[in-house]
Amino acid sequence: MWEFAPAGWTVKMTRWQVRRYIKEMEEKRLKAQAELEKAKLKWELNNDDDLEELDQKIDW
Repeated sequence: MWEFAPAGWTVKMTRWQVRRYIKEMEEKRLKAQAELEKAKLKWELNNDDDLEELDQKIDW
C-alpha cells in the first residue's frame, strides 16, 4: 500500500481494510485456539512451559 503513496503522505487503511484485517486476525486466533485445545486433549503438550509459551503467542 505504501508503494503507491506519494512521498511525505501518511498512508491510512480504509474502513473496509480495517474490518477485513480484524476479521482475518480473529479467524486466525480462533484457529490457533482450536489447535491448542486439540493438542491439550491429545496430551501432546505435557509440560506447562509449552502451554504458557503458546498462550503468550496467541495473546500477543
